[in-house]
Amino acid sequence: MSLLFWMLACGPAPINPMLEGSLTPEGHELNGDFFGYRAFGFDNQGVLLVYIASHREATCESVAQYIGFESEPIDPSTIYEDQSCNLMIKTTGYEGSWEVSDDRIQSASSSINCNMGDGEWEYQHGADSGYNWTGKLWAGFPILYSWNISGDRDSEYILDIEMTEYEGSFPREEFSRYPAFGNVSGTVTAEACIELGSSGHF
Repeated sequence: MSLLFWMLACGPAPINPMLEGSLTPEGHELNGDFFGYRAFGFDNQGVLLVYIASHREATCESVAQYIGFESEPIDPSTIYEDQSCNLMIKTTGYEGSWEVSDDRIQSASSSINCNMGDGEWEYQHGADSGYNWTGKLWAGFPILYSWNISGDRDSEYILDIEMTEYEGSFPREEFSRYPAFGNVSGTVTAEACIELGSSGHF
């Protein structure tokens, strides 16, 4: 009886952030925080894809649908925390481990997306129908960074991440580039997610 009471009182174990730090675009007072509460990965025939989400309720299925090329749009409010950044890493030639630093060509196939400022995810109709953040959305990739990844789709992936400088823009508003700065680091454990294999990225 006492054990049951203890389990009910404690509830589920808390989900702790695996990343810490934030990103601030040059010339702006806005910023996006990195949490990395949930992460999912999959590799096939040398292609590796890992998605690191800032929301505690992100799931393998929701992430695969969100980034899928032919999937129906889903509400990203369970993928992103407000004023946060999500990181997607993609590479080829993966054979169980991969290490790279400060290589723009390698990181350009990956992406960081940050929903900044006050806003909400709103479905918009028209030629580009889908969910859009009504605040400012910054998108880019790191240029001063270090990624060290190991693991496979039969178990899990471990990522050691360090990032300090970024190239990017506010693509829905203008074509001007806005580099960004901010220390982001952490060790991320990404669950194997077979659904990512059907996302169109492989």
